[in-house]
Amino acid sequence: MGVYLCGSQAKETHTAASDVDLLVLIRGGTGPSLLRPRDRIPAYLPDSFPVGLDLFVYTEEEARSSPFARRFMEEAVPVLEEEGARGV
Repeated sequence: MGVYLCGSQAKETHTAASDVDLLVLIRGGTGPSLLRPRDRIPAYLPDSFPVGLDLFVYTEEEARSSPFARRFMEEAVPVLEEEGARGV
């Protein structure tokens, strides 16, 4: 569905000590989507990343019902998304 840069990096208010916040939207119904959001993270976390990384993995439905995810999406910058996927 999509990967979105969020937080201070997306707002361009980051500092040298800032981490990267990524919100990953996945389709619901199979595989990792059946897990709780925090339990999905290992399936999407890269083996290494050059800076601190906070990863948030939600199904589209969960993101719509999560005030946290909706707030993140307000200023999110798409990194990778399926055509027409944005709309949470």
